[in-house]
Amino acid sequence: MQTKAVVMNDYGDSSVLEEKEVLVPDLKPSDVLIEVLGTSVSPFDIGMRRGDFRERMPIQLPAVLGTDAVGRIVKKGSAVTDFQVGEIVLGIVGNTSLGAYAELAILDAHTVARLPQGVALDQGTVTMVGVPAYLALFDNGQLRAGQSVLVHGGAGGVGTLAIQLAKQAGATVYTTANPKDESRLKALGADKVIDYHTDFRDAVADIDLVIDTVGGEVLRHSFDVVKPGGRLVTLVEYLENDVTAQYPQVQAQFLSAQGTGTLAKILAMMADGKLRVPIQKVFPLSRDGVADAQDYLEKNHVFGRVAILKE
Repeated sequence: MQTKAVVMNDYGDSSVLEEKEVLVPDLKPSDVLIEVLGTSVSPFDIGMRRGDFRERMPIQLPAVLGTDAVGRIVKKGSAVTDFQVGEIVLGIVGNTSLGAYAELAILDAHTVARLPQGVALDQGTVTMVGVPAYLALFDNGQLRAGQSVLVHGGAGGVGTLAIQLAKQAGATVYTTANPKDESRLKALGADKVIDYHTDFRDAVADIDLVIDTVGGEVLRHSFDVVKPGGRLVTLVEYLENDVTAQYPQVQAQFLSAQGTGTLAKILAMMADGKLRVPIQKVFPLSRDGVADAQDYLEKNHVFGRVAILKE
């Protein structure tokens, strides 16, 4: 079986993307094959295209990118009993040779969930941002009601979900962001928005938990605002021993948890209207649509996510 896909032929800018027919790999017993109805663009996808991770995460070219997907099941593996053909599900694409920028994609049935009735397709792009936000806050960060959390990069995909989740949990939420996004971030649940051009260490102290989606100096300076015994979870950069050794009172880690049923918990909140994915712009699922979406994310200050939907 073949499918039309947006293929990356080389590392580089969006001009390396081309539309062509590719082979659909055989399904494993636990796989489901979906007709892709929606996906998204993330910094990870762009970094893979540029070759930013080629040494740590090499891929075989040509390749089809696209990390999360929502779509209708058209075929399922022999061991799949919890899902039926025709159901709309979402999750992370499980086959490295065929990503979500295609008419068909493969998901592992163990990690997918049904899209609830009444939740729009563009909200089905929640997996790539909602799951890490939840794991960072609750599995790694062990956030509890009454605690304080600082979310770096609050206007991003993970940040906008982390703010909502933390507020729902009864935390006091601080975030660093562009001040032009202050009203929208407060509408999501942020108690205080700190201009990311300034030194956040002048604005907060004794924080129970820091969620870092920025890295670099922001990550290193974050140790200074965590209370003794507090936690720091970074999603973007491995922690160097010489840094963590300077702050033995801080429990710091790179995101590592694999929470069971996390996606289902997030979708239940979305179905109840307690959580949403801010979508700034939508592009069509085509070669030009994917290229334009990636260019848009690279060149613009995006609040939330850039979605790609089948027309």
